[in-house]
Order: sequence, then C-alpha cells, then structure tokens
Amino acid sequence: MKKPSIGLIIFGIIFVLIGAQSLQGVFVYFAHKEMAALAYKAVTMKIIETEKLMEKQKNEIESTKLAEAQAELQQIRNEMAGYKEKYVKGRWVPLPMIIFIISTLFVAVIFAYTGISILQLKYFARNLISMSFLAGLIYSFMFIWSAGSGVFFITNLTDRFSALFAALNGAPLPKPGGISAVINIFTSAHIRRIFFVSYMIYIAFMSTTSIFFARPKIKELFK
Repeated sequence: MKKPSIGLIIFGIIFVLIGAQSLQGVFVYFAHKEMAALAYKAVTMKIIETEKLMEKQKNEIESTKLAEAQAELQQIRNEMAGYKEKYVKGRWVPLPMIIFIISTLFVAVIFAYTGISILQLKYFARNLISMSFLAGLIYSFMFIWSAGSGVFFITNLTDRFSALFAALNGAPLPKPGGISAVINIFTSAHIRRIFFVSYMIYIAFMSTTSIFFARPKIKELFK
C-alpha cells in the first residue's frame, strides 16, 4: 500500500491549514453590522455639523446656494436613513461583500479538500492543486473589490460633504475623488508593499508546490 512521503504530509497539512485560515473571511459578515453602525454614526455627526454651519451662515449665503446645499444634505440624510434600515438594523450586506464571503467559503473548501486528497494520495489531487491556486487568486481579487467598494462609499460621502462646505463657504468646488481616490489609496506606497509581499509569498508557494509535485517519484505515488 502506498504511503505519503514526509514532503506530501507537510504539503497536505499546509493546504488544510490554508483552507481553515481562509474561513476568517466569513467573520466579515458578523463584523459588518458593527462597522455599518460606526459609519452611520460618523455620517450623522457630519450631517449635524453641516446643519449647524448652515444655520450659522444662513444670512451670509445666497438663497439659491443655501437651498441647493439643503437639498443635497436632505438627500444624504434620506440615503443614510435607508442605509440604517438596511445595514444597521437589518441583516443585509453589500453585494461585493456577499461575493467575497462566498469566495471565502469556496477557497476554504477547495484548499482543505486538496490537502486531504494529497494525504490520501487521490489520483486527482494534483489537478485540485491547480484549482486551489486559481481559487486563491480569485479570492484576492474579490477581497480587493469588496474593500474597494467600502472605501468608495467613504470617499464618495467625503466628496459630497467637501462640495457642501465649499459651496457654503463660497470656495471653489473641489475636484471629486471618486474612483481615482480609491485607486490612489490602493496604490499608495504602504498598500503596494503589502500587496507585493503577499503576492510574492503566494507565487513562491505556488512555484515550490508545482516543482515538488512535478517530480517523477511524486507523480508515481498518485497513479
């Protein structure tokens, strides 16, 4: 009866542990309600701050500009009321986060199953390894999309409040950040360094695993 080598046992355990570690992404679901409450509180405080500024400067601002600012602030207030009902009081999570959580579960299952298949010398284990690596890359893209959507929510509100304050103070309207603000954050030196190191470690692990499982002696064990 064929038995896995020490190297195969190590790789099998590593894949199982990666699968277990990937489940941490599921905790995003449970943390979201608390994060949503904090975001709602921060925006509410900003709305109150803007209202006070409007009240203080109402006699100094053109009636047209004041009306536009009040309408925009009311729009933000209405949107945050819906946000509170949906994400703070309710159990909803944004679509990008839902997809990220689903990808987390998929990665956890595929890595864990791959690890078990390696330990059991299943003939299809080597194919599962390729699937695992692909799933891991998809997982990283889903994480970036989910995180990016959250950052865009914040930067978009920041842009809108900046435009409000500029209008009330008679200053030129600032250029909205939008998607470019999100890109700038994700391409900052610190974040770039984190991504670079993470992907280099992942590529190194992929390369090491591929070389190890390409050895004729290892291939023979899976026949």
